[in-house]
Amino acid sequence: MPKLTSNLIYIIFISLVFMHCNGGPTEPPGDKTAPCVISVSPENNAVGISIDTDIRVTFSEKIDMSTITMTSFSLNTNPAGTFLATDSTVIFSPTNQLNFSTNYTATITTDIKDLAGNNMSSDYSFSFTTEQDPTTIPPTVTGTYPVNGSGIQNITDSVTVSFSKEIEDTTLNISSFTIDNGVTGTVNYNAAVQTAVFYPDSPFLLDMTYTVTISTDVQDIHGNNLPSVYNFSFTTPSATPNVWVQFASFPLLDSAIVGDSTNFYISASHPIGVDSVQYFIDGINVGIATQVPHEFIWDASGLPIGSEHTMYAAAYDSAGHVGYSDTLTLFYLWQEKVN
Repeated sequence: MPKLTSNLIYIIFISLVFMHCNGGPTEPPGDKTAPCVISVSPENNAVGISIDTDIRVTFSEKIDMSTITMTSFSLNTNPAGTFLATDSTVIFSPTNQLNFSTNYTATITTDIKDLAGNNMSSDYSFSFTTEQDPTTIPPTVTGTYPVNGSGIQNITDSVTVSFSKEIEDTTLNISSFTIDNGVTGTVNYNAAVQTAVFYPDSPFLLDMTYTVTISTDVQDIHGNNLPSVYNFSFTTPSATPNVWVQFASFPLLDSAIVGDSTNFYISASHPIGVDSVQYFIDGINVGIATQVPHEFIWDASGLPIGSEHTMYAAAYDSAGHVGYSDTLTLFYLWQEKVN
């Protein structure tokens, strides 16, 4: 073999041949992974989807958009629309709104390829259902005052009912919004807050349970009736006044030490107010008070020093209802001062 001559530049060509594992030639290795769907929107089996929704499919890699067609990416109703790709997500935007209350199935076929030309290995499908036409949804009661089973504090309160939709005000009246036990009144509707108010002509009676009825004659502005009669009840305050006897200069006590002259007054809780108060010492009516604070002055100067007595009060409202206080135990321990 001849020797290479120095000071010369030699160019050597080397031919590389890649061999299959069986000894045959092949191309250099590349992307052979098929693309797949990793997420969709709406989600599979989703319900109540807006009719303005886009359909989005995210793949495991970027997709050759030339393979995205109305056939390879389709909805079962074949709506017209356009496709847009953002990174590995393909978005289908329908030209028109989808239909209400319709089940759609999207199908992604194996005609779709990635940028390396690999096809999807299998078709992919998912379904969703669009929302109901809001003009066909019937109204419902969403809230009341008083709350069902509760009581009112004031017998002159009004009664309110709120709805889920705007109501046709002509369908809310004293025939469709009623209160039992002979209650009469007027009904006003505020469309801004979708609430009806019943104003009684006169105060509710004490110690009563009232039932309110909203009939199916109530309609929303699209003509949908309330699907069923709605009832709720409430109670009014007790007719019996709640009464506490107190000393004029001390808080409420269960017993007390008194001198020759002691002032008492009462605190009362009653929706129509207290008309008069009678005071009883040792079971005997010793005085009546008709003006707030219904004060009574007890002169005990004739009693034996160290004697024990009981006291309670009875409060009457203008209708003759009466409530009794707890009984106080009183000790007379007055002692004359020594000059």
